[in-house]
Amino acid sequence: MMNPRRNLPIAISLLLPENAPSRWGDSVARAGQLLQPAWPVDPSHLTALAYIVYSTASSDRRAPAEVSPSDVLEAIGAAVDAPDSLAQSIKQSLIEAGHEDDFVGRQFSKLSALEYFEEFDDFSCTPPGPSLLARALPRLAIHLESIRAEELPPGPAPAGPFSLSISGLVHVVGRYGSMRGTFVLRCEVCQESKKSLITVRGPDVVIACNAGHVHRSPHLSAVHVRRAAAAHGQLALLAEATASNPVESISVKGDLEVAVPSMPEDADPTTVMPWAAANRA
Repeated sequence: MMNPRRNLPIAISLLLPENAPSRWGDSVARAGQLLQPAWPVDPSHLTALAYIVYSTASSDRRAPAEVSPSDVLEAIGAAVDAPDSLAQSIKQSLIEAGHEDDFVGRQFSKLSALEYFEEFDDFSCTPPGPSLLARALPRLAIHLESIRAEELPPGPAPAGPFSLSISGLVHVVGRYGSMRGTFVLRCEVCQESKKSLITVRGPDVVIACNAGHVHRSPHLSAVHVRRAAAAHGQLALLAEATASNPVESISVKGDLEVAVPSMPEDADPTTVMPWAAANRA
């Protein structure tokens, strides 16, 4: 099955939380426009480009839409001689705008962090790998050198919100170290588990139980809920969702299985726990 996140409008929406700052939203939109000819690429490349656009526009006091491919290439070129300079420049622009601890700041922390491998420990000789930001720069440079901004069509709009109306239970499944497990998602207020409504808006996931209690769960991520909906044959309907035309309620008869956020974004929960799915069939 096609990885539902590889759709560019979806990738853009995952960077835009509800009430996202306008400058950040404009930076993501410009990044989507610049990357549109090269898509599909790793979603981290879109994230990296959005932060470069944001930082460049902030330092030059320009609108993100005015940042050109040559501006980005100049920033990437400077990072070749001073690898940490670009990350520090972006971080400084985020601090000045008050984005240290919000969604925008946290996403950059993930993007700029060194990657440690699972086998790495205090006794290992394996050094950490480069950050996602550092890995994205060469690919972005290759792409941006081949495009002319004035010839680009408008970028795609972000994917819109949608809701899943689930008649049964929500099973959260995944791997926990070397073990595999599953548990039923329950309302944090009344512990009800059946007939829930899950709404996805950008990267945000909100759950409403049958009694009307609304809460968020750290065990659900937007990309994995979207993957679960696609596994129920709703991919075509999800593609119709836009900001001005949200999909109000997709009916899911029976139970819904969702992979935990730590699983790969295209993880199929029915293959993680095939015996559990078979027992509930």
